[in-house]
Amino acid sequence: MPDLLIVAVYFAVIGLGAVAVYAQKSSSGDDRLPPSVSVTDERPDAPEFRRTYKARISDAVTMRITIRRFLGTVMRSGELDQTGGRWVLFEPERPANKILDRELLPAIESLCRQIIDADNAWRSVEPMEFTDKAGTTWRHGG
Repeated sequence: MPDLLIVAVYFAVIGLGAVAVYAQKSSSGDDRLPPSVSVTDERPDAPEFRRTYKARISDAVTMRITIRRFLGTVMRSGELDQTGGRWVLFEPERPANKILDRELLPAIESLCRQIIDADNAWRSVEPMEFTDKAGTTWRHGG
């Protein structure tokens, strides 16, 4: 029910001429991440939330996981970037399906689990108010 209310508020605001709606969310769940992981809220507006988590695995390897939620559906994607322009796309739930390096895999699997857990905790806190670009604040009584 809260998801439907958020969508209704979003479309009501758009119908009133607002250009975009921004969700006011706390960073709950982010404290579960190691300091080496940076978090970027790329799209913090309802009904879609998209965050990118980045971590350096080694001097030559960085990992990026993007998790988005749109109308109640959660989508996750992972990318491992290596020096020399090499990269691997993988599913954060199953990194071993694509990442074959036995030295890197345990660290990547551990970080993926931590990131997914932190993101689940972050998404579990439903936003209670939205502010459009005109400065109008919309609250729902959930």
